[in-house]
Amino acid sequence: MRRQDSWRTGAGHGEDTARCCDAEDLLDSLSEVVFRTDAEGRWTYLNRAWTTLTGFDIATSLRARFLDYVHPDEVEYTATLFMSAVAGGADHCHHETRYRTRDGSYRRVQIRATVVRDTAGAVVGNIGTILDVTAARRDEKTIGEHAALLELVSAGVPAGELPVGVAVYDADLRLWRGSPVIDEIAGVPQLVGDRLAQLTERLSPAGSHQRSLDGEWGMIAAALRTHHTQVGDLDLRGEHGLARSMRITVIPWLRGGEEMLALVFTDISDLRRAEREARTLCQRAERGRAWLAASAEITT
Repeated sequence: MRRQDSWRTGAGHGEDTARCCDAEDLLDSLSEVVFRTDAEGRWTYLNRAWTTLTGFDIATSLRARFLDYVHPDEVEYTATLFMSAVAGGADHCHHETRYRTRDGSYRRVQIRATVVRDTAGAVVGNIGTILDVTAARRDEKTIGEHAALLELVSAGVPAGELPVGVAVYDADLRLWRGSPVIDEIAGVPQLVGDRLAQLTERLSPAGSHQRSLDGEWGMIAAALRTHHTQVGDLDLRGEHGLARSMRITVIPWLRGGEEMLALVFTDISDLRRAEREARTLCQRAERGRAWLAASAEITT
């Protein structure tokens, strides 16, 4: 069954219906969420990207208020922006906020909405897009922090005083300098002159949406080719299987005219574990709600 779409007109005519179906298929192919709400802020249309972003089914989300998905700390702020746009006669609203997902976590999103008015000027709803910018905001913060860390490296701060795992490699991708934290993370000492390949062969992408560290299109190659910092999550294999998860920043760096490469390692094993536990709890809650609903149907 296809979703009810308040944008459709003339659905009783074959040609119009075909055009509407083609338009809906096109909207479903987009990676960003496309939405429409009524005057009360309740969803009346959502494309397939909504489920990809939040995990919520479209059918169960329709008619819910968009504010129901906003982080509690930002509901008042979001509502104020929307009402200011409406009351002020503006035709659009653009802001960032956090949206709730089915597993209980929140994603930072960028919303661009256009207010829809009737011929009398009354608000009848709004249409717009929702773009997931979680990774972009995370990467901006990470890159800024790690750029400051490299300043410490270039200033000659003793390696033992560096607070996180930092490894700097020369143009031949041999270790030039590293902090003791790297040894702890890797599980074996990383010696000056060691090849980066000795470390990368034990790292693999943390998920299907993550890139590898090495390879022709990996983060190292991309950083050296584009001269831009790359960030990704990888799993580090220990001697007895998966040991821990890492967020790795790959920074191309010039030192005295020589092309260097810095890797900053942040252990995110606890974060990944917490995310898995949250998903498990949400799945149990979903099964519990489904069981209660089925029991209620049987008793009635």
